Amino acid sequence: MNNSQASQFNRGLTVFQKDRRRTWRKLMAVIWTLPLVLASAPVQAANFTVDPSVTYNVNSNIAYDKEFVYGVINQGGFTNTVNNYLRLSGGGTYNLSGGNLSAYSQGIGYSMSGDGTFNQSGGSNTTNYLGVGIHYGSGTYDLSDGSLSANYERIGGEGNGTFNQSGGINHTTYLYLGDNGGRGTYNLSGGSLSAQFEVFDATRFGENNFTQSGGTNTTASLLLRGIYSSFFDYFSTSTYNLSGGSLIAGTIDLYTGGTFNQTGGSLNAAIFNQQGGTVTGVLENRGSFNFDFNTKPPGAGTIL
Repeated sequence: MNNSQASQFNRGLTVFQKDRRRTWRKLMAVIWTLPLVLASAPVQAANFTVDPSVTYNVNSNIAYDKEFVYGVINQGGFTNTVNNYLRLSGGGTYNLSGGNLSAYSQGIGYSMSGDGTFNQSGGSNTTNYLGVGIHYGSGTYDLSDGSLSANYERIGGEGNGTFNQSGGINHTTYLYLGDNGGRGTYNLSGGSLSAQFEVFDATRFGENNFTQSGGTNTTASLLLRGIYSSFFDYFSTSTYNLSGGSLIAGTIDLYTGGTFNQTGGSLNAAIFNQQGGTVTGVLENRGSFNFDFNTKPPGAGTIL
């Protein structure tokens, strides 16, 4: 190798070494930032199961795809994010007193594998779909404080569902009581319930009861209806009992199989349409009342 060739080789080696050092510095910069990224992310795994007789306390931000609860979850703070669905069955219980719970779908008392109970005394619960007592299960939701926000709420769908509200805020677009033979019960004694549509539509051997002794129920549309089986000579019924609190509605539609019973409280419906069913007690509406005289038996158009 002559002097000219040696000089060209040394220059190439110097450029290569500089490029290698520059690449190494960039790689190390990325590596050093990884712990910071990982530290800020919540704990995440595909599925999470709380077995029977096990109690899990939420003490950090967690995120899962699915959560199956057969034991107990206590959440007093932090955030629990469920990308797919949360299911409580087999005696599973969720106690929410603070923090934020967010799940795309929630099944409280799902299937015949046992009861499910959700107790909310604080914090916020956000979901697209809330089912209480569904798919032949039995479930209970107790709301005493905090906020619940859902797009759909289905209480008693092919099962037995009970929602007890003594405080807090329940805001939903659709509230359904009972369907496909399910039995739905909603007891409102305090707090506020607001829904765009409230549909209490009993089918087969279903039975729906909404009892309001306090609090405020605000809805654009309330429907009460049952179904009559001539074969069994049996009515599936939907009943609204108003004894206290305030019911504010744009429209109330009462059909065959439905009963509206007022013994107290305040009723303010812009339009009350009775196209069947039964009105009992003392109806004191601050809006208009329309009675359809063309309704036909069985169980049509009764005012007691």
